[in-house]
Amino acid sequence: MTFQRNIIRQLRREMAEEGERLSLWLPVFLAIGIGLYFSLGHEPPAAILEQPGWCDLSGRIIAINQYGKGIRLLLDEVRLRSLPVAQTPVLIRVRVSSVAAPFGIGNGLECRGLLRPSPPSVMPGAVEF
Repeated sequence: MTFQRNIIRQLRREMAEEGERLSLWLPVFLAIGIGLYFSLGHEPPAAILEQPGWCDLSGRIIAINQYGKGIRLLLDEVRLRSLPVAQTPVLIRVRVSSVAAPFGIGNGLECRGLLRPSPPSVMPGAVEF
């Protein structure tokens, strides 16, 4: 862990010294990221819920939208008690039908809910979520 912190500190110092020229490094870092992605040899798997079920869950609210008479919350930092971390989705949407307490972006949420998989794509190749 100390090694990683030293690297981060060094990178911060280097970036501070670059000042206005820092934006010129953007294409370099973008190319490095693309190169690393394609060097994997396989697509990184995304955790997708396969079947519905009741679950104790927690997460951090990152978006709040009106949904009918209730609200829909988008959570990150998701933890599902019944699933291993490798199978836990990165983001989940939670529908709250009756709002008894105020929710705010950045607040934590712990609850028990019925989790369902995302519906299938509307058309082939469409973005899912």
